[in-house]
Amino acid sequence: MFAAAVLSWKFALLKANTLDELLDPCSNRDSLVAVISEAVRHRWQAPPSILAAAIPWIGFIASDSKWLGTLTGIMVLLNSTWALMLLVNVSYWLVVPPVLIIRLRSSRELRLRWNDPAHTSGIRTLSEGYAFPAVFLALAAFAVTLPGALDHPLFGAFLPYLYLWLLVLSLWVGVATQLSLYAIVRRYRIRVLDALAANRGLLLAENQSATLPDLVESDDQLSSMLSVYAAIAASDGLPYGTALVVQYVAAVVGSVVGFLLQ
Repeated sequence: MFAAAVLSWKFALLKANTLDELLDPCSNRDSLVAVISEAVRHRWQAPPSILAAAIPWIGFIASDSKWLGTLTGIMVLLNSTWALMLLVNVSYWLVVPPVLIIRLRSSRELRLRWNDPAHTSGIRTLSEGYAFPAVFLALAAFAVTLPGALDHPLFGAFLPYLYLWLLVLSLWVGVATQLSLYAIVRRYRIRVLDALAANRGLLLAENQSATLPDLVESDDQLSSMLSVYAAIAASDGLPYGTALVVQYVAAVVGSVVGFLLQ
């Protein structure tokens, strides 16, 4: 999870200029990215981590086990505190960034390539930036299933909850973001196609099909317009195709089946 979060943010910083190009015409640019600037503030990211860090100590106070009072018990307690705090903070920074994509869906001012919107530099950056951590999250979810092969794995009672959380994060980061990007590209592509088809008389009732030859012959620019129209209509919905999203979902479902079988 930590690697997933580091990859996501490092990639975004290296490719920030492409996002600037994407958002440059937006009149409400500041409000679109406000979710990130607000999330950086300590008042939002500190409370979940502090609360998670307090959970082992609450359990320590409520427990009457003598083992927790030993040096080994204290070391386990400190390690659990640090691990939970890190887990929640990393989860926080994996949950927040996809909200940006959902907010971008509300904008009609994104600057995309009109002939191939899915391969706009900013769209590629967002798609790749979320795809890399999604792969690591899927691997982490798979790794959690491995201790199930043991008879009594350490912290075995907590593994189903950790797996469920990793599963939710995998779908949120790896699927929800790509579907949102697909919706942005699809909406833009439809608007471009509608603009091309405007005033070209492409709407035709079935009983008017006999007039089609005359319509084609009377418009000298119709052929070139239709070739552009066909190229845009056939362009990709995502930078690397929708098949990868389907394969990712299939892999996640496969890990769910493996976990249930254990």
